[in-house]
Amino acid sequence: MYKNMQSMFDDYIDDMEVYDSTLNINGVHNKKVKKNLAIVKWVKHAVKFGVAVASSGGTTLSQQLISGLLQFAPEIGGSDSTKIKDRWEKIFKAAEKILGEELMTYINDNFKEKESPAVPIKPMANFSEMNFKGRMQDIDTKNGPTIYTPGTYGSSITNDLPNQHFYPVYNDALGVFALLKSPKINISRTFKDFSCEVYKSTPFSNFDYWPEAPYEGSETYDLNEANIEEEIQIELAEELKYTFNSSLTIKNYTIETSFIVEGGLKLSTNPYSNSLSYSSDESTQIISLPNRNINIESSSFNPKEIEVYKDNNIIFDDLDYQTLHVPIDALNSSTFSFGINKKFTEKPLWITRKDRINSIINRPYSSCSFINDLLTKDVVTNYEIGDIYLKLIINVTFEGEKTDGSPHEYTYVFTYKINPEDIDDSFTNSLYPNLPGSAGDITQYPENLYLNEVNFDGSQIEGCTLNGTIYNCKAWNDITLSGDFMVGNGINVLIEAGNEVLVEPETNTPPEMIWQVDPVLDFSNPMPAVISDTVTSFCGNIKRYQANSSNMPIFNNDSTIVYEEDVRDIFDFSIFPNPTSGSSTVSITLNESAKGDLFITDMNGRTLGTAFKGQTLRGGQTEHQLPTASLASGIYLVHLFVDGERHVKRLVKQ
Repeated sequence: MYKNMQSMFDDYIDDMEVYDSTLNINGVHNKKVKKNLAIVKWVKHAVKFGVAVASSGGTTLSQQLISGLLQFAPEIGGSDSTKIKDRWEKIFKAAEKILGEELMTYINDNFKEKESPAVPIKPMANFSEMNFKGRMQDIDTKNGPTIYTPGTYGSSITNDLPNQHFYPVYNDALGVFALLKSPKINISRTFKDFSCEVYKSTPFSNFDYWPEAPYEGSETYDLNEANIEEEIQIELAEELKYTFNSSLTIKNYTIETSFIVEGGLKLSTNPYSNSLSYSSDESTQIISLPNRNINIESSSFNPKEIEVYKDNNIIFDDLDYQTLHVPIDALNSSTFSFGINKKFTEKPLWITRKDRINSIINRPYSSCSFINDLLTKDVVTNYEIGDIYLKLIINVTFEGEKTDGSPHEYTYVFTYKINPEDIDDSFTNSLYPNLPGSAGDITQYPENLYLNEVNFDGSQIEGCTLNGTIYNCKAWNDITLSGDFMVGNGINVLIEAGNEVLVEPETNTPPEMIWQVDPVLDFSNPMPAVISDTVTSFCGNIKRYQANSSNMPIFNNDSTIVYEEDVRDIFDFSIFPNPTSGSSTVSITLNESAKGDLFITDMNGRTLGTAFKGQTLRGGQTEHQLPTASLASGIYLVHLFVDGERHVKRLVKQ
C-alpha cells in the first residue's frame, strides 16, 4: 500500500514544486503552497521511516523537513523542533485535508488505535417492542450477511448469533409524547357591569296604524340604553401530567399550549329578543338582519361572515375562540377570559298594554330589573359553548442523527378534545377576579434624560419644556445630572424623574433647580385591601402564587464567595423625544472615545438614513440629530455600532 501512497506523495510534491517555482520566477509568493509542501514532505518521510525517525532530527533530511514545518507551518509544527514528535497527530490531520480520503484511510488503518464502541444500556430505537416467548430454531448465518444485534460488537459470519432470542423484535413506530391523564377544566360564566336607563315618553294619541295598539292614553316607554357583559373564564382543574418516550434520550423540548372553544350564537325566536345586539368593547363588524342587529368583534380572532339566517330559518353559526399560546408550565397557573356584550339598541322597546300586558309578559319593559333578567337568561339570543379542545405544540430534539446526518428535531401538534364529563361549568362566580388596572401616558416623555452643564437662560433646552419662567425636565425612568449648571435670573428648574435622579460626582447645581421623583407609571395602584380574605386569596398555598406555602423549597448556602469588585463601563444610549412627530435626538454616553455608526432602518432592515458613519465619538455624553423629519408615520429601528457592539432601539414616528 505504501507504494501507492508514495506515488500520491511524489505526484503532489512534484506538481506543487513546479507551481512554486513558477511563482518565484514571477516574483510572487504563496504562503499556502509552501505550507502544504512542508506538511506533505514531512508526512511522506514519517510514513516511510516512522514518526520517531522523522521527528528526531537525527538525519540531515529530517532536520530540513522539521525546519520547513517550523518556518512555514508554525501553527501546526510549533516553534520548538523537539516538540514535533508530540504534534504528529496534528500534522497528519492537516495532511488528510490536503490529500483527501485516500490518505485518511491509510492513517486510520496504520497509525490510529482502534476502539470498540460503547455497549448501549438498551436499544435506542424508535419502534414499539414485542418480546418473543417460545422455541426458536437456530439458523446458520455463514452464508448470510453479518448481523450486529443490540449490545454486541464484532459478530462475524463464522460464529452463531449470541443469545439472539433474548433480544426484542421491533415493528410499529412508537410515539414521542403522551398525556398521562385526560385534561379536566373549570368554566365560569358571570354577568357584570349591567347598565340601564329607561324614560317615559309622551303617550300616543292615535293608534290607527297599529291594529293591536293599546287604548288611547296608555303609557309608552323608550329605552335610552341597556347592556350587560357576560364574562366566560376557563382554566385547568388539575395540573397536566405528561411524559416522553423513555426509549428516546430527550436533549431539549418546549411545549406551547392553548384552548380552543367552539361555539356560536344561538338565536332565539322569542319576541322579546328582537332588539338584542352583541358586541365587544372595540370596533364592530355589523350585520343587519330583519328585527335584529348583531355586532361581533374580538381582538383574539377574526370572525368570518356570519350567516344567522338560511332559507328564512334561524341557524346556529360558528364563533370560535382560541386562547393565547403559553408554555405548558404556565398553563397550570393561567386563567383565560373572553366575553360577550349584550345590548338593547332599538327604541321604543315595547308599548305597555293595560288590557293585555299580563298575557304577553308579567313584567313591563319599563323595569330595568326585568331587562336585566331578560339579558341573563337563555330566552334571548345567547352565545352557546360547544366542544372544547386542548392544543399542544411540541418542539423536541432527541439524541442521534437521521440517515442524512441531520439531527432529530421535530415539531408535533396534538389536539385533545375535552370530555364533557371532565368539564365543570357549575361556577357562578369568576374563577379568578379581574383587578382594575392603571396606566400612565409615557409617550410624551423620554425614557431617560442626560443633562450635562446646561445653562437655563430662557432658550430651548432639549428634553425640557419652558412654561413662562419655569423649565420642566421630565423622563419616565431616570434623569442623570453632570457638571456645572447655571440658571438665569427669575428662572426656576424642575427636574422630574419617574424612577430615579442620578447626580454624578462633582456636579454643581444652583438652588433654583429642584429635584423630585414623580412616577409616570403608578405601580402601587391597584392594591388589594389588606384584609384576611385578600391575603389568603393572594398568598394561599394554591397553584398560582404560593407566597406563603409551607412546601416551597428553601435554599441554605453557607459557602464564602470571593469576587472582585464589579467596575462597570459608563454607557448610555437614548432617544428623545420618542415618539416624535418631527426630529429626534440621540444621546450617547461613553466612558472613553470610540468609533461608531448611527443609522435608521425600517422593520425589514433597509437603511433609510444615516446620522454618521465611522465617526470618532469622544468620551462622555454627546448628542446627535437623527434624520427623522422626512420619515412617514410608523415604527423604525435606530442602530448604534460602537466599540464592536451593536445597540438597537425602537423609534415611533407619529
